[in-house]
Amino acid sequence: MSTDAALVPPQICSPLCGLQALAGSLDASSARLQFTPDLLPADLVGAVVYHAQELKFEPNLGSIFNNLILADEINRTPAKV
Repeated sequence: MSTDAALVPPQICSPLCGLQALAGSLDASSARLQFTPDLLPADLVGAVVYHAQELKFEPNLGSIFNNLILADEINRTPAKV
C-alpha cells in the first residue's frame, strides 16, 4: 500500500483536519466558522468586553482574525419525503 498523500481517499481526513495540517505547515492560525441561521456579526468579528473590576475594555477577537478560515455551512432544512 502506498503512503503517497495524493492517493489517500478524501474520506480519510475531514476538511478541518486538512486545514489544521496546512496551518501547521505554514505556522499560521486557523479557525472554523460554522454558519447557522442564528449567526451574529459578533460571532465573526468578536466584541469588546468591559471588565468592571479592572476598569478596562478588552477586545475579544472573533474567528475572522485568523490566517486560514474554514467556512462550514449547516443545512437545517428538513429532508424532503
